[in-house]
Amino acid sequence: MAPKAPKDPNAAKARKAANASKALKQPIIPPSMKLVHCLCLSRIFTNDQDSISFKIFGHDVSFTLEDFQIMCGLRITTHNIEKPINRESNILKRYFGKSKGVTLKDIQDFITRNEIPKNAVNHNHVCESDDDVVKLMEILVVESILFGKKTESSVMEQYIAIVEDDKVCAEYPWGNVCYEKLIYSLKHALDKQNKIHSTEYKVGGFPYPLCAWFYERFPDIREKYIREDEYLDTLSGS
Repeated sequence: MAPKAPKDPNAAKARKAANASKALKQPIIPPSMKLVHCLCLSRIFTNDQDSISFKIFGHDVSFTLEDFQIMCGLRITTHNIEKPINRESNILKRYFGKSKGVTLKDIQDFITRNEIPKNAVNHNHVCESDDDVVKLMEILVVESILFGKKTESSVMEQYIAIVEDDKVCAEYPWGNVCYEKLIYSLKHALDKQNKIHSTEYKVGGFPYPLCAWFYERFPDIREKYIREDEYLDTLSGS
């Protein structure tokens, strides 16, 4: 039997880059924000800074960091997390001419622009490598999906620097950071609403694992209110 030809790493990178551009054009399946709103209204006020608790059907239940990690698989740690160093981003300076003030929309527009004209020379929208396209997509995933930021928000240099380093990014406890942002947002989501009598408020962070946790904890509700394919869609979004 003839041995298989070795895989071409450059071809794999090119496929990743192409998939990154296609992914931005696909609709994102949102979590159940009605459920998130109900959980915000059901929150129990405690002094625990590391978890969030709810009163559901007469039961006190807590959504912990471990629950979050089980539902989404992001890396967590029990050690103190060093604050990321705020330094300039090479990839942002390379393609946007600056490291500060680059928005998520800037990056998204850059990735999804029309194909470069054939025989174009020194076109300023060309990424120097497929790796750069993938890195830009990873920045979007971290900032818009995991951190729940709006498209007009500027990206944070300290986290971009982490994404740029493959080893550091793979070992970074993204689960801790995302969980902290989520529960802080949940605990304060209604503060502004109460002050200005607004009918809208924003929940930041990554709420998909929270919804998945609720449906796992209360399967009767899952069976009654959502179809199995909708539930799977919710999980696939995380």
